Amino acid sequence: MDGVGPLNLDVARRKANAVVNLGVSTAEMLQMISRDQLITTVLHSEPSIVMLPGGLPIREGDQLVGAIGIAGGFYPQDQAIGEYAVGG
Repeated sequence: MDGVGPLNLDVARRKANAVVNLGVSTAEMLQMISRDQLITTVLHSEPSIVMLPGGLPIREGDQLVGAIGIAGGFYPQDQAIGEYAVGG
């Protein structure tokens, strides 16, 4: 996105990396782990992933074939843009 800093490129990549490794969107994962403090702490401390909404899976049928990470806006905006981009 125009006007965002280079940090956002890394955040977007780390959101996509979270999806590839966990198999679900970052928003879904946050909901799944919200009641488990231990896994929340572990996932938020892993430097290769970012657990903010805006990471979404790309699927062909039921198969995960890739991921997209959106960063640069406020995370609900990132999520909405990602959902639009993957058609969901």
